Amino acid sequence: DYESPMQLMNAMAAAVMGYEEEIDIFESLYLDDTIFTNIRTDFATNHRKYSAKNSGTAKIEYKVAVNAGEPVYMYIPTDYPRECNLAVNGRHIGTYMGNKSDCVQYLGIFDEDQMITVTLSLTEDPIYIRNNQDYFFSLNTELFKETFEKIAKSNLNITKFDEDYIEGTVTISEGQSLLYTSITFDEGWIIEVDGKRTDLIKINDSQIAIEIPEGTH
Repeated sequence: DYESPMQLMNAMAAAVMGYEEEIDIFESLYLDDTIFTNIRTDFATNHRKYSAKNSGTAKIEYKVAVNAGEPVYMYIPTDYPRECNLAVNGRHIGTYMGNKSDCVQYLGIFDEDQMITVTLSLTEDPIYIRNNQDYFFSLNTELFKETFEKIAKSNLNITKFDEDYIEGTVTISEGQSLLYTSITFDEGWIIEVDGKRTDLIKINDSQIAIEIPEGTH
C-alpha cells in the first residue's frame, strides 16, 4: 500500500522501467514547522482531529521548504472529508479536503528556494488528517521527462480500435516484461500476443497489464 498518489506514481514508473527500486519522480519536501492558531487537537483512528477552540479564526500553518523552479504539490489524506480554506503565502487558493476537493492539490512553482506557508483555515466543521505521512512533494521535471521518454519507446502503437477491441504493435526493451495499460480490469477481456492467448495480470487493484517478452510483437 502507498500513502499517497505520488508514492504510487514513483513505484509504477520504476516497475514499468524494470527497476527493482523506486525512483523519486515526486520527492517529499521538508516540513520545517507546523503552527496552530486557535486549534484544539484530538485523536481519531489513524487521524488527528483539529477543531476550533472558540469562535475566532482557527488555522493550521505548514512551513515547507521548496526549491526554485520545481512544481509543488500537496496531498493531505483523510477518511473524513470536511471542507476548509486553503492559502499559500497568504493567497487564497480555494477549498480543500471536502467531498469534491479531497485530492492532489497543485501549489505552484516558486522563483527561488524559500520557505512557503501553506494555511488550512477551518470553516464550521473540524478536519481530520491522517497521521505520520508526507503531505508535500515536488516534481523532479528532468527525471520525469527522462523516464517518460524511455517509457514512450515501448508504447503500444494502436492499428485498430473499437470500444471492445484493440490491436497494435509494441517493442519491449531489454529488462522490461510487462505492458501496462489504463484499461479497467475485467475478466471478459481476451488478450493474444502474436496470435497466442495470454493471461490477464491485475495491477494497482484495478488495471490490466500483459506479460510480453523482449522484442517486437
